[in-house]
Amino acid sequence: PSPTATPAPTIGHPLRLVGGTSEYEGRVEILHDGQWGTVCDDSWDLDDANVVCQQLFGVGALEAKDDAFFGEGSDPIWMDNVQCSGDEDALWQCPFNGWGDENCFHWKDAGVICDQSPAPTATPAPTADRSLRLVGGGTEREGRVEIFHEGQWGTVCDDEWDIADANVVCQELFGVDAIEAKWRAFFGEGSDPIWMGDVECVGDETELRQCPFRGWGESNCLHWEDAGVICEAGACLGQTACKPDGSPCAADEFCNFDDGSSGFCEQCSSFSDSVACYNDGLPSDGAADCHACCFGDEDEYSNLGSPTPRPSPSPTATPAPTIGHPLRLVGGTSEYEGRVEILHDGQWGTVCDDSWDLDDANVVCQQLFGVGALEAKDDAFFGEGSDPIWMDNVQCSGDEDALWQCPFNGWGDENCFHWKDAGVICDQSPAPTATPAPTADRSLRLVGGGTEREGRVEIFHEGQWGTVCDDEWDIADANVVCQELFGVDAIEAKWRAFFGEGSDPIWMGDVECVGDETELRQCPFRGWGESNCLHWEDAGVICEAGACLGQTACKPDGSPCAADEFCNFDDGSSGFCEQCSSFSDSVACYNDGLPSDGAADCHACCFGDEDEYSNLGSPTPRPSPSPTATP
Repeated sequence: PSPTATPAPTIGHPLRLVGGTSEYEGRVEILHDGQWGTVCDDSWDLDDANVVCQQLFGVGALEAKDDAFFGEGSDPIWMDNVQCSGDEDALWQCPFNGWGDENCFHWKDAGVICDQSPAPTATPAPTADRSLRLVGGGTEREGRVEIFHEGQWGTVCDDEWDIADANVVCQELFGVDAIEAKWRAFFGEGSDPIWMGDVECVGDETELRQCPFRGWGESNCLHWEDAGVICEAGACLGQTACKPDGSPCAADEFCNFDDGSSGFCEQCSSFSDSVACYNDGLPSDGAADCHACCFGDEDEYSNLGSPTPRPSPSPTATPAPTIGHPLRLVGGTSEYEGRVEILHDGQWGTVCDDSWDLDDANVVCQQLFGVGALEAKDDAFFGEGSDPIWMDNVQCSGDEDALWQCPFNGWGDENCFHWKDAGVICDQSPAPTATPAPTADRSLRLVGGGTEREGRVEIFHEGQWGTVCDDEWDIADANVVCQELFGVDAIEAKWRAFFGEGSDPIWMGDVECVGDETELRQCPFRGWGESNCLHWEDAGVICEAGACLGQTACKPDGSPCAADEFCNFDDGSSGFCEQCSSFSDSVACYNDGLPSDGAADCHACCFGDEDEYSNLGSPTPRPSPSPTATP
């Protein structure tokens, strides 16, 4: 099928309305790249407004407003030429130019007036077993938590709200765990009543109303404290059209496509565990569907025909998010010193100086610049920041690649004040150690990201590292960078020094890659050092993780495989590396003598995991269902 104009992000793009006289009207703002921005009124009409109102409140729109009717917003302008059909579930699913691709001004900011009269239609009339809903999120699995009581929907206060409470909500609604508990009306403010406050779930409750709380309507909250959740997608979420009539399977079923172009639903309860999928008579592709949907995909390549799973590396203190948590230094006299701030939940926040020492500072300086720290500073040496305080009692060993990998209390779990904001002074004297001395085939690096696969783009020329200007910078340029460094595509091209400002020189500007170049320096650009940019325009990228990125400790000595190898764990507690080039394609992994678990490693790492369960033992892939507009 033809792709939509904008692919769906992991957790969607929440909306909010600003500047109206009620929550049902205002200037439309959308969250992207951790920043709220406006929508241009070019092509803005009632279809677009209806999608906004449905996404936020489950109601239709009365009017689509243009010419900054609700006041002018501030940069960025995220969307232009929006052309919704009216059937989309969220605004970001509508065709538009692309994020930040606009020729607009804020006097053209778009707005809406939503219909307040009908009861919300987003959630069916509640029944005895479904009196909870999520409102205002970018997908059905995230949003402000609302509960039905005494004939009326109301919100939940975020006092005492944590992941245990969020897990109960997600389990009640979708049978999955929560990714995050959200506070401070992250998905927009609701309307009275506020039904629950001081919710303290143990975690084994089957409904939110079973958890201890203050009492119905007895909170001491306002709506800027409305609680929200982001739930896991669920392994079977993509199976939205299984049966011949296009209807999906139930949450406790998986879709088996073995009968041709359409599928049939089978009960997960028919199988005792993931091994049973392979040992109880299902064909290999049906077995893989069963395994992934019913028992999760976190160990998707273990137990392929065998009850002995392959070992996994020990987890780090803090699990790595998809694109990490960038850092920045604020308030110093140079880019190498300042108050430490970290990006989490789309918001910059500070770090408390409790337990803050030189080991912690070294990790910060290594993450940002590839250098050591001269001093760890406390007592808001570089000035006080503003809420939130994201990290407290940070205790790095000094070996971590990024600050968020260090042990700490947990995001926002702190008993601190901003007069205790932590800071660092990094060493400017040595050459950066984060990237080895460049060679003919590696004169590019990423700096300042939360993982090695994201950051500010820097290129080595005339004996010196320099940055790249973001004029004309787009996904084609980012793809060349990611292919050159890691052999993968880019997730996003980043602008406006998203990963922090670099230092002179700015080597490249007006880069316009076609996309088939093997190195960034092969792309057309202005000329070395000829940009008309400043460092607040430094370009960055976020690269795909790559199927093998998790195999960081393969060999007996703990070292990883190369980028063009996969780790085969068949010899016991440690593994050995095999060349991807030994196999012609993903089918060859299964037909050229590898045992099943090694074959699956080969397939996932060397040929990608987008069709990870096809070709299991057979060169004939199983048919896939017609994808829906939004996976």
